[in-house]
Amino acid sequence: VFSIKFFNGLLGIISIIYLFNTLKKYFFDNNNFENYIIFFTFWFFPFIHLRTSSESLGIILFCLALPFFYKIFSNNNSYYSQILTIFFGIILGLSIVVRPQMIFTILPVFLWVLIFSYNFKKIFLCFIGVSISIAIGITIDSLTWGFFTNTYYQLYKIQILSGYMGSYSSKPWWYFISSTLLELAPVFSLIFVISLLYFIIKNPKNLFTWLVVGTYLILCLFQHKETRFIFPIYIFAPFFLIYFFNKLKNLKLKFLLICTTMFFNYLFLFIVVFYPINGKVSLYKTIFYLDIKYENVYYIGE
Repeated sequence: VFSIKFFNGLLGIISIIYLFNTLKKYFFDNNNFENYIIFFTFWFFPFIHLRTSSESLGIILFCLALPFFYKIFSNNNSYYSQILTIFFGIILGLSIVVRPQMIFTILPVFLWVLIFSYNFKKIFLCFIGVSISIAIGITIDSLTWGFFTNTYYQLYKIQILSGYMGSYSSKPWWYFISSTLLELAPVFSLIFVISLLYFIIKNPKNLFTWLVVGTYLILCLFQHKETRFIFPIYIFAPFFLIYFFNKLKNLKLKFLLICTTMFFNYLFLFIVVFYPINGKVSLYKTIFYLDIKYENVYYIGE
């Protein structure tokens, strides 16, 4: 478990440094030190990077690939390396292999490229990289199953076509808004939602607007909804917050909002750092030290 956490955490650190250095010019009006503080102390980074889950690794890989493609597609005349384009295409494909649901976030990005920054050669090179990863994933799955199988089609058939995904629960379209406000660091999350809406209104053609709105609309199509499904949106929260703060002309209001945001951010950062992400860990430790062997352990609900 430690090795998985260490690997995820190391990749996570690399991804946020790369994200920051590549994308800051698109979100920041200035290079103030406060922008660095807001970004690099974001409570959600250690939370998502140190979870031993496929969605965590899938998001990290996506965050590694996205800045490169945003950079080369934002300016079609800029120089780019064909080898690097294929390489980052492989990383993008690996995010799908690790977490197939990442396709719901990648599709809006791809749609943005087709509409606003179409370049056949770059898309083709990216497609080669993604195809390599998908082929590797299918090969490994087939080897471990003992026969050829297309995992991604099976997921689509079982969870979506058969309606199995909807059998878990049924939530309204606005569920993600309420769950974000209540579950992802309250008060901090409120300011995040305001800054996100501000960014969308001000930048309707921006890639991140399409990423957020597209992902949200796709997820709303499914009955079953969980807060973790919008983690690929929430991971970019510091960018939207900094953009919003940079645009505020009222210095007193700006100072108040930044202080409020950072207070609740540090509160949840403290919780994430010093308490287990999984609340059942203390129970597991108790059972472990009781050294119960060959006994049935019964539980009620959670």
